[in-house]
Amino acid sequence: MNKMLSFTAVLFMLLQPGICFSDQGNPRDSYFSGIDLASRGELERAKAAYSEALSDKRFKPYAELEIRAIDQVLAGKINKDIAVRAFKAKTYAAAKRWNEAISEYYKIIDACPSFSYAYISRGNAYLETRSYGKAVEDFTEAIKLEPDNAELYNRRGVALQSRGNIDKAVKDYSSAIERDPKMALYYCNRGRAYYVKGKLDAALADLDEAIKLDPDYLDAYLVKGWTCEDMKLYPDAITAYKKVIAIDSSAGKEATREAESAIKDLEGRMAKESGNAENDSKKNK
Repeated sequence: MNKMLSFTAVLFMLLQPGICFSDQGNPRDSYFSGIDLASRGELERAKAAYSEALSDKRFKPYAELEIRAIDQVLAGKINKDIAVRAFKAKTYAAAKRWNEAISEYYKIIDACPSFSYAYISRGNAYLETRSYGKAVEDFTEAIKLEPDNAELYNRRGVALQSRGNIDKAVKDYSSAIERDPKMALYYCNRGRAYYVKGKLDAALADLDEAIKLDPDYLDAYLVKGWTCEDMKLYPDAITAYKKVIAIDSSAGKEATREAESAIKDLEGRMAKESGNAENDSKKNK
């Protein structure tokens, strides 16, 4: 795993084409059921399915986005036909048919430029296609419509960081934290940005806060390992990497492999430094 990871939203790494939707099951099933139901205009049932997905931190921000959009329709603020077209476009995104999704979002925004959901969804699609500048533009438009929405600042921060604008990304992560100081993701993202900038003390503080809020936050432990390693806090780095191994439940175990490699390297480095120190001590006697 490269330390300069892609910072795109985690959800779309979980999406697979040809999904089988169901009305019941785990939060993942509930989320995808919501996508299917919303695309068919069954908004009350879709909202219920998305509500079941809120229990999973991976899906919670995305389920909240869908619920807000549905609530706008149910309140009469957004035309239902236009909204259903946008929800249909989400099925294209779920199947990674990004160009089709983006094309639809353009048409929807032309028809209803006040529909923040369309800007956010198109911004997410641009993140996935690495069109980071366009993603920044879309999230900026969404922020104009929803200036108190913490997640929008976080997503714009992700886009900014992905195109190398670390200082601006930090400002956006800070804006997200100001609006929602209990979201571990925002501290982890800002901590990662500080790490990239070489501001290791600030990075460590943010990563510790993320872990405090979410004790099983794999990414936070991984970036903490990098940070402690660069600060030469080797025992702390090893502890962080061991936590990564303990909680990594992914199929590919990529984080586990990186952590195991880092631990082996650090243990060798510590043994070598200990041996050098012992030799120096003998020479000085």
